[in-house]
Amino acid sequence: MKTWVCGLIISSFVFTILALLLPNGKTLKSVKTTFGLIFIVLVFTPIVQLKDFDFNVKEFLFDYTPEIQVNYIDFIYQEKEKSLEKNCKLLLEDLGVFNADINLIYKTNDENQFVIEYVEINIKKAVINSENEHINTIEKLKKSVSEYLNINLKNVVIYE
Repeated sequence: MKTWVCGLIISSFVFTILALLLPNGKTLKSVKTTFGLIFIVLVFTPIVQLKDFDFNVKEFLFDYTPEIQVNYIDFIYQEKEKSLEKNCKLLLEDLGVFNADINLIYKTNDENQFVIEYVEINIKKAVINSENEHINTIEKLKKSVSEYLNINLKNVVIYE
């Protein structure tokens, strides 16, 4: 690198001296053009001589594949699961069932999307409001949860 810089300085100095010594006219213009081309070659010679310089622009620009951060996606899905469970619990409370345990089971499909497989609702320890009718309570709960989560009614399991 040091020799390259020294070579550039010396050659520019020599070219300047020769340009001053030559008479004005057409010869001077052609000599200056020749000196300019030689100087450009001297400047770019080290770049051409790089042996490990293997830069493929096409590969750099078009062969980029983004990495999926699996841990972050798992975290987001777990938070979504908690939120849906909480909302289902609030839905059950609106229907008069308090302290029910809700367990939402989900998976990720081939496209890495959140898909609810089924929901388990445990009402063994739950308190059911006595003011509401208890006729078909279980079916009402199943129907409300399946509609809210947009899943099949058979994928809602209630344990009594």
